[in-house]
Amino acid sequence: MLHYGPRHGVVERLSDMLDTAPLRRREGLRGYVAAHHATVDVLLRLCRESYNHRVLYRPALAEHDVVVIDHGVYSKLAYALAVLTEQHPDVDPTLLLEQVRAVAAPWFLQPDVALWLDIPWPLARERAIARGHGGGNPGSVERLLFLPRYSHAYRLLADALPGRIQRIRVGTRTTPSVLAEIDELLAPVLPIQTGALR
Repeated sequence: MLHYGPRHGVVERLSDMLDTAPLRRREGLRGYVAAHHATVDVLLRLCRESYNHRVLYRPALAEHDVVVIDHGVYSKLAYALAVLTEQHPDVDPTLLLEQVRAVAAPWFLQPDVALWLDIPWPLARERAIARGHGGGNPGSVERLLFLPRYSHAYRLLADALPGRIQRIRVGTRTTPSVLAEIDELLAPVLPIQTGALR
């Protein structure tokens, strides 16, 4: 199981800025009253993701038979598409997705299996609020504007990569039923019995 761990140097400063002082926030009540620099935000986030793939994921793959990453490598591309379609509503989203994928192509490592726990965004938002997440502001207008677009972007990405992203429709299903589907999807690529992972 791979975790990010400490970062150093430029990527540490970049990551700190993206986490604590991002160019684009979704925590207020007034909606988008100022330009949110989507293109710059996307490029900076993809720089950080490039570091993760080259410095963390690639060496782990060279040393181990199985590497599990719980960070959502495809979710980073979906995020990029979501914010770019916000800033460029008149541009074909498939063109924007092609551009994002072209930027990521030199370093992006395609996982053998990517699991997408697809939860309707209103339900995901309510669960995050119940856990104490959500930017500290459950009524955030920016978040309400962003989440439907992010959900749509993920669907566009999954459609563009048939067979790469395994969609698990969660909804109000029980945890055991979701885990059973995950076991079934992982069985072909894991050299151990997946039920033993619990």
